Amino acid sequence: MVFDPPEIPSGLSETSVIIEVDDPRPELGLEVITELSTISGGITDPFARMTTFACAFDVSGPVEVCATASYVVGDAGVPDGGQPEGGMSEGGVSALARGGDASVGASYQYLGKPHIRLSSPIECSEKRCATVICPEDKNACPEVSSLTVEPMVVPDGGTATITVVAEDPDDNPQALVTTLSAAHGTITDPSAAEATFRCDPLVGGPIEICVVADDGDCDDRRCTSVRCPGDPLENTCPIIEDFTADPMTIPPDQTMTNVRVDVVDPDDFPGELRTELSTELSDGVFGNRFVTETTFTCGVAGPVELCVKATDDHPDCDSVEPTCITVQCPSTIPFNVAVDLFVLNFVRSTIAPGENDVFDVCGLPPFAQCRQDADCPGSTCNEPCPGERCARVETRARDVDNLPLPVTLTLRAPWGRFEDDETLQCEDGTPLCPGPYFQNAVYICDRPGDVEICVDATDGASRDIQCGEVTCPADTPAP
Repeated sequence: MVFDPPEIPSGLSETSVIIEVDDPRPELGLEVITELSTISGGITDPFARMTTFACAFDVSGPVEVCATASYVVGDAGVPDGGQPEGGMSEGGVSALARGGDASVGASYQYLGKPHIRLSSPIECSEKRCATVICPEDKNACPEVSSLTVEPMVVPDGGTATITVVAEDPDDNPQALVTTLSAAHGTITDPSAAEATFRCDPLVGGPIEICVVADDGDCDDRRCTSVRCPGDPLENTCPIIEDFTADPMTIPPDQTMTNVRVDVVDPDDFPGELRTELSTELSDGVFGNRFVTETTFTCGVAGPVELCVKATDDHPDCDSVEPTCITVQCPSTIPFNVAVDLFVLNFVRSTIAPGENDVFDVCGLPPFAQCRQDADCPGSTCNEPCPGERCARVETRARDVDNLPLPVTLTLRAPWGRFEDDETLQCEDGTPLCPGPYFQNAVYICDRPGDVEICVDATDGASRDIQCGEVTCPADTPAP
């Protein structure tokens, strides 16, 4: 593992990281993965062989960065032939488990960063560490404090004046440069603090104008819009006018910042305006990533990039690049202990034909419920319809630190339905407590055959998945 440079110069905060790995058993044909970790600072892509390390704003001096190399091996293991049975798998996680929505209750994001795992060490892996020197004085990013266009409605044949106000607190590492751009039309001098905008005679309506302030190490972006004469395009994508976090630098011993998105859809067409927040570095968790005002909780120390995309359901808007900012998380951020999903159990995983004793097995009334005559012609509550076929599903999980959020357990199956599947909690030591987080759910078949049932456990910053199979009988009643 090599740093370039190994000692970061004063006024900067980043260095390149290069990892070289030798595979001692290439004949196995197994993929070798690497994973970078550090207790302080940010890593752009922890799983890349060439990436960037950035110092935490409140840390100077030596910082240890470690790289772990290991083979990718599926749950089935590796037979003598060298290839895992059934081909390579993603840690033994099934396609159903991988295909689920990457949010819990549409609120927070699953994070892919390394977490402390309370499990046995990975077999056949190697870990090496090296030290990089962080400077006392680091770079402060520039900020665009104002972007205005006057007039906001350009007369036919006229022009508008664009004014930019931006500053770089430390004038490092290079001279501040601002660059203006327009979705349509021309700007006389894109690098000037005051420039003239002229409309494109072929494109009218609202036009997005943006500025990027760059000091050679980091940048800030702000956008606005101006209205030009003439016929507008079929659709104008939403415009993110401002994206901020308060504070941008989170003080020591704190973990949270308030995030706000100012966004408009100039033509309110064709669908509802929606925004989605994300962190590409997977280094924290949003309170709700689908709203314009929420919180972000740090998961690691150092710079963390937060991004937002806006759409109005027009396909052209899906390809628009996100708007991003960088917040600084303090070195006092604790490591998250990953959620541990330790039980997925089925009571009656194979349901025999004719079995409908759902009251005994699943805790439901006999035959699931008393049907009305209209639902089952010719029957009464004394002669109910054939019973629903079901299996009890028991899940158990724990989270040592209960951070950053309470554990949520989510059951999924490609068909059928779940009842009583809410996540329950009890304290350790409580009599008959199966938890501390658990489900005593019921899966109800709606067709015969095998069905894969998966449970997804998350604490908002880590994820654990287990899957199993239930066999529904041939006489399963249709829904």
